[in-house]
Amino acid sequence: MFYKGWKRMEILIFIFVYVAGYYTIADTYVLFINQYPYDKCITINKMRFLLFPYSKRNTSKGIPREMAAACIIQNILLFCVLGIWLINMCVYKSHSYMIGLIYFISIGLFGFIIATAVNLEIFFDYYKRVNRDNIKYLFLACINSPRAFKIRKKLKSEVEVLEVTACGRKGSKAKIRVERSNDIIECILFLQKNGEPYYLYERCGVLWVEGKEPNYVFIEDLVEKMTIKRKYRKQEQFFIRVSDCKIIRCAREDIKSALASIFIEIPYINNSNYISTEDVCCLANYEECVFAEKWCRKRGIPYAYRQVSHHMVKF
Repeated sequence: MFYKGWKRMEILIFIFVYVAGYYTIADTYVLFINQYPYDKCITINKMRFLLFPYSKRNTSKGIPREMAAACIIQNILLFCVLGIWLINMCVYKSHSYMIGLIYFISIGLFGFIIATAVNLEIFFDYYKRVNRDNIKYLFLACINSPRAFKIRKKLKSEVEVLEVTACGRKGSKAKIRVERSNDIIECILFLQKNGEPYYLYERCGVLWVEGKEPNYVFIEDLVEKMTIKRKYRKQEQFFIRVSDCKIIRCAREDIKSALASIFIEIPYINNSNYISTEDVCCLANYEECVFAEKWCRKRGIPYAYRQVSHHMVKF
């Protein structure tokens, strides 16, 4: 009797540890996906939400490659541990505390490694290069501290890329012309991950040129527009322009039939209370946020959350 009870307990321990590892990866995704570099994500068109349900919180990017690898390794590790446990139980008719303990420690250590790897990927995309001005933030990134990413980049000017002079593992070099002053700058760090227009940025003494990131809409802005009362709209509606995901306000008659595919009307949610952008919370406004997400996914509009929290993994 004790043997059967312990057998069930071991199975429950394996399930608990696996679920804990899953939520660790999901929590890392939700908290860091906004800062994760767009070009380092893996695009999965089919079965994305089946394999990674938590990726519904952000469709402006794909799946970070570290997390995709983590899910594969976690499943392989589970099957290996279960295989060893079944052989031990069925063939040798014995049980061991060490199998569950090793699995528990492995999942905990593995989750920390994945979170650190994601933070380091964000760090090198955030600061581009390590120098004496930002090396202190490298340690903070290694211990998963959000203080490592508090410095904002400074927009210098829009530039014209004249020539890409060199390509290497650490990035390309380009010759550019600054539009404000018409100065010619050579051997500037050039990131080709995004298209035109190109802009010159600076952070912690590092200069680089990169294009504009792909457009997407914030769920907070969408929920706010969906909950504005009809009497305050003054015969006007809110639309999303598909080309740049920008929300505009105009009368329905102003949108001609030829532009119907370019502008998509934002529906109205008959909610008892108006929810402003600052007050939108994924936990308190669960129904509104999920409705906005489904509406965007159905129309192929990429979206993200401006404010993220641990609660977003659960819904």
